[in-house]
Amino acid sequence: STLDRSSAASDVYKRQDVNSDIVSERINRIYRRSKLGAIPWRKKIRSGLAKGWKAVDTDNYLIVHHTKNNGLIKRIARDIEAMRVFYSELFPPSGKIDRVSVLRLCQTKDEYHQYGGPPNTGGYWHPGNEELVLFDYSYTQKKLTAKQKKAMGGRKLSSKDSMLVLRHEAFHQYIFYAIGEFSPHDWFNEGYGDYFSGAVVHQNTGRVRHIDPSPWRIHRAKDMCEYGKGFLSLDKILKAERSVFYNRSRIGDYYAGAWSFVYFLKESKEAAAHPKWSKMLQTYFHAVKECYGEEIKEFGERPDLGNKQVAGFNARKKALKKTLDGIDLEELEKVWRQWVVDMSDPWPSLRKKRRR
Repeated sequence: STLDRSSAASDVYKRQDVNSDIVSERINRIYRRSKLGAIPWRKKIRSGLAKGWKAVDTDNYLIVHHTKNNGLIKRIARDIEAMRVFYSELFPPSGKIDRVSVLRLCQTKDEYHQYGGPPNTGGYWHPGNEELVLFDYSYTQKKLTAKQKKAMGGRKLSSKDSMLVLRHEAFHQYIFYAIGEFSPHDWFNEGYGDYFSGAVVHQNTGRVRHIDPSPWRIHRAKDMCEYGKGFLSLDKILKAERSVFYNRSRIGDYYAGAWSFVYFLKESKEAAAHPKWSKMLQTYFHAVKECYGEEIKEFGERPDLGNKQVAGFNARKKALKKTLDGIDLEELEKVWRQWVVDMSDPWPSLRKKRRR
């Protein structure tokens, strides 16, 4: 999920052993012949690392981690850049994105929450700190108690879970900058985040090969569409602002609905063959980017946070109106719902049987 509150990082993450001369010289050597961007910023982050934390550079990120899972770190470094290329091809930014973000990998789920990770989340993007934050699921599995393992019903946490979260949260970071440093509607933001979480990156080429369904959403989406359990109309999903989308009593339904709708528009033959449906996602992206540019101009050269929030709200509303122009939402909902019911399930054994 995207987090828009101030940093909740604990003081435990502030540097514990400051020997500035030695630290500065070591960091300077790392970047002495480097052609990476934002080197002063990278040096600043490295100089503030807490004891036990390490950093790895990529073109667009500084991976800060507290884990010995070197295989996971290498995969993160490869996949996050592969996803960045994929995002930029689908969503050309409104201007050059020269920001370099921190990707912070905590050792365990408990450490993640201690750092500020919201309850019931596996990761978050913090625009204020320019950080993607997640944790090492495989190491967390090793630290689970017998009671916690039993509660999971045999499911085991692994590095695959960390990668799912990575691809999801990295989209939030990219789209925030691509459309002008604000967040689009949550159906688009979270739906696409979950869509990209299913990306499969080729080990040799470093390119995205294809997109699999979301193992975290597919079964809830199917239950919603097949049995009506928690079903949300497209009208509700598409128009929901943050307070509605993230309401604790329905957040799981909104996530599943948003993912399945984006997946339908991207992967179904029905959407591809329709002159309006096939263009919905790109129409919304270009419209919300353009509308925000127009709205923010109304507040002059130095808009404050309140101005940006108003501009964002108005931009989302106008962009959605343009996107839905000429679309029979009732017909679209009927076809989308049936497609989700019929959609192939790669993990049928993991779907809980519905009580009748």
